[in-house]
Amino acid sequence: MRLNLLFACCLALLPALSFAGDPTDDAFDALLSLPQAEPEQGGWNHAVPEGFDSHDGDEAALIEWLAACKEEGADFSELRHQGSLLHHAIRAGLDKTALWLLTHGANPLQTLDDSPDGADALSIAVQYRRPAVIDALLKRKDVRAPARRAALAGLWQSIPDSDGEATANHLLALKLPLPEGKDAQTLLRTALARRWYALALELTAQGVDRLDLEQPQVQGTGGVLPAAGVLETLDARVQQPLFGFYAVQPVDVADVDRVWALKVRKPLTDAAFVRNLVQAMLDAPRPPPVRVKGLQHLPPEALSAALSDAPLFRRWVRWSATLAPADGEWAFAALGTLPRERPAETVQAMLDGASWFREQPADGSLAQAWRRVIAALPKPLPDSVHGKLWMFVPEALRNELLANGYEPGDEELYNWLQSDTIERIRAQWPALKAAQPVLVGKIHADLLHGCLPDARYPIWQLGDATVGKAQALLDGGARPDAPLTLDASCRSGTDAKTLAALERIGIVQPAAAVAPDRFRSAGNDCRFDPDAIWRAALFDAPQVGGLDADGAQLIALPGSDRCGLLLWGGSFGGRTFFTEDDFTGTQTFSPCTDGENAAALWRIVDGRLQRSDLGELTPIGGATAVIDTRDGTPLLRTGGISLGGCGETPTNLLAWNEPGAAMPLRSLPREDARVQAYYGHCAAAAARNQEPPAECQSADNWSMSLRDFLDHHWGAERQRYLDAVLAMDSATLAELRKQPTPPHWARDAILAVSTATLPLPDKRARTAWLFRDPHLAQAIDYDSARALRPWLPAEDWTPVLRALDGKTELLQMLQTEAEQDENDGKALSCRLAKALKQRCRG
Repeated sequence: MRLNLLFACCLALLPALSFAGDPTDDAFDALLSLPQAEPEQGGWNHAVPEGFDSHDGDEAALIEWLAACKEEGADFSELRHQGSLLHHAIRAGLDKTALWLLTHGANPLQTLDDSPDGADALSIAVQYRRPAVIDALLKRKDVRAPARRAALAGLWQSIPDSDGEATANHLLALKLPLPEGKDAQTLLRTALARRWYALALELTAQGVDRLDLEQPQVQGTGGVLPAAGVLETLDARVQQPLFGFYAVQPVDVADVDRVWALKVRKPLTDAAFVRNLVQAMLDAPRPPPVRVKGLQHLPPEALSAALSDAPLFRRWVRWSATLAPADGEWAFAALGTLPRERPAETVQAMLDGASWFREQPADGSLAQAWRRVIAALPKPLPDSVHGKLWMFVPEALRNELLANGYEPGDEELYNWLQSDTIERIRAQWPALKAAQPVLVGKIHADLLHGCLPDARYPIWQLGDATVGKAQALLDGGARPDAPLTLDASCRSGTDAKTLAALERIGIVQPAAAVAPDRFRSAGNDCRFDPDAIWRAALFDAPQVGGLDADGAQLIALPGSDRCGLLLWGGSFGGRTFFTEDDFTGTQTFSPCTDGENAAALWRIVDGRLQRSDLGELTPIGGATAVIDTRDGTPLLRTGGISLGGCGETPTNLLAWNEPGAAMPLRSLPREDARVQAYYGHCAAAAARNQEPPAECQSADNWSMSLRDFLDHHWGAERQRYLDAVLAMDSATLAELRKQPTPPHWARDAILAVSTATLPLPDKRARTAWLFRDPHLAQAIDYDSARALRPWLPAEDWTPVLRALDGKTELLQMLQTEAEQDENDGKALSCRLAKALKQRCRG
């Protein structure tokens, strides 16, 4: 009665409300602006409509607003962010609003857009635990229709993982149909895992006596165990023993003893059962003391046998390292002699997913775990553990490792020297030198490893503390057998004072002298004939490595006056912006991505086109042709492409292979003398000129998009194509149809027709011819589609919509523009809305 009076009052106020925009938009704007409707992440990008106050989340005001919108023609079946007004009201907990919508035309059977399981209002109400809405929906004949029995039975899986017992019991009270067959077994397993014991009793009472999987699991951290009789009854009704499910349920130590006292089947002599049970207890989201108490109930011989399983052994070792000292001692002791027998597995288990110990020095449990592991390992330490532990054990244990014969590896010594302070290096070095005298002559190479020509993980500059660390090692008696030669590119990025200091104390050799004019830009002194061979290869949407080619550059080939063509396609990665819009929120992402790209070199050999994929030499986005004047060797510099705040692609110096080789080019390794000379040349030239010379820049002026390349070399043919389309020259068009044309020429022709001063029938005739282009999907882009929108009748858009299939963002922009067109955009707006699976507002 009170709700009806509220609706009557609201309707009486309708004349006082006015709307500046579309009433459906105004309805969504109001609902989604309420605090309760805020998304889980991001924002809805909906402004609060003028005249509506959303700050206090008043449902009465919202219902009043929605009623006014309904009177103005708002469509309650339209979708925004994949859901209807009813869907969003249920999600937001606006129960009164949801109930009002149900009585005023909202369709309860409408599903979320793009929902894989066809979620409707009832499944959303179950998922979000809205009992009042569930009751109202299940009283409706259309929802309870016999044909929907299967859909209703499937609702049990919509109950949320945690805190769902009340919802499960509520659905039982409403006599919601239960699933059958395999689905019923799945639901029984879910009920046992989530502690929905009333549902489990009902399922087993109706004859469900098997589970779909044997591995026990548990979700959530709360819950109360029922009376022992309930658990014992369930175990008696089901073919498989349920103790595996019961053992992972306790949330306190007292419950552990209750579970182990149950008079149910406990097949603890079954090795597979015990192994699965131990794994489940380790995985259960329970406090460590509860898990330890439960595992201590297992017979020692059964637990020992289970832990001999390699994956479970590693899992147990990692888990024991997280326990309090007393529990950790018990857990590690349960492994018996296995750590000594499996030293490599034990160490690897401790390292899996681990961080360097210096990042977690306050973790006393981890420190004790490492003490236990090191004490358990055989002495002397086996080869399988050398070179792995230095950065992961507490520093206090490093000397113990050394005393047991531990040999640090070059990579971990480099990490240690890079990350530790000068003082700590000075303190640790004497023990390290005493245990490993061989390091006296090579420890400086470990310190500078990233800046050496053969570095496994190259760096591009030395840090400010490098000199102090080098001096600390010198003071401790270390000195390289000979001064070290630094990589030329790393030298160029390192502060001059740092280099001078390292040279002064005898750790680093001075830079090798480089002739100032040894390398120069080679340009592209070659001949390119845009003949029929090239036309056939390039006009018909060429690909490289399975990707559309979109960049091109002429390359001079050794021993030939004819150019080769460097082609590349795909994405180099970098920062990618995109918007993910779903029912629970809208978020804009800008991650650094790796990208996918490919490159190839195409050449004319004996009158035929030869294609050579460049494979591992990518990414290539143009190349700088370089000549080594010492011997006339031609080279190509590639890479160095900016990735928009995500670094840049690696720089490579490529050399030509001998004619006839499978790969035309190879990448010269960083330690190659020519590479070192080249980077030394570039560093010296930049120091003289304050900017890199042409031969040292990452790309030259010959690189261009494939589109521009084709227009440059076939400009006359392109103009003939456009002229024929504009003149509707049937003879020439018939000739052109017999040969490939670049997709973007069709795009350019669409733009030309759209801007031409021609009668509408003439424009339609020309686009009809263009729409038959086999590459229309590549020809249509935002500019060409937008040029068509003001004049091309909606009935002519079928080929365009087919070409735009899947390009949701572009379709949405066109639809918005057509909808706002005051002239005659309604018909096209409706066609575009239909293509977007949206409702037409016309």
